[in-house]
Amino acid sequence: FFSGSRRLLGQCLSPGPRSRRLLPVPSLPITRFGSRMAEEGATAPPPAPSGAEEAQQVEKQAAGGGGGGAAAAAEEEITPEEIIGRYKQMRDDIRKIAEKVANVDIDLNEHHLVINTITPMEKERKAFRSVGGLLTQTNVGTVLPSVKQQAEMLENLLKNLQTQLRSKEQEAAAWKTKYNIMTQQEREMMAQAQKAEQEQQKNKK
Repeated sequence: FFSGSRRLLGQCLSPGPRSRRLLPVPSLPITRFGSRMAEEGATAPPPAPSGAEEAQQVEKQAAGGGGGGAAAAAEEEITPEEIIGRYKQMRDDIRKIAEKVANVDIDLNEHHLVINTITPMEKERKAFRSVGGLLTQTNVGTVLPSVKQQAEMLENLLKNLQTQLRSKEQEAAAWKTKYNIMTQQEREMMAQAQKAEQEQQKNKK
């Protein structure tokens, strides 16, 4: 007898919003340009600015741009608490992804074990598979292709998770190096190394 693997849950795509019906836009009558401006209350365009006015506008834009750069630089400055908080969040993300990798790897090994076990069997041989918590009866020839397909999907999922894990680890390592972050264990190891180095120097003297 054979107990199959769990069914992978698919993601359902929610239907998009209903398209709104566009109402026809009435066409405007074609009239002369002057009468159209009079009907719509249009005014003549403003006169072009003089050279002095253009210079003042340029100075205002330059001052505004400098203020925006100073504001952006202020936003980039973060406190030590924010640095540590973001690093902890990165480590937490890494832990969660690593747990997913471990779970998917266990499921994949179970699928491979099932495939290796039932492949030599006759296709008409009875097999039992758990579907939605219910045990259903089928045969080897029916269940084997499904198990192989699920194993392939698990392999792709595992590769994607491993790629995400490496990317998150590199990001966290770069953040740690940039701000010289040290864990409690690393600080203790450094203190022990410094103490041992000082004792060696004393012995040499």
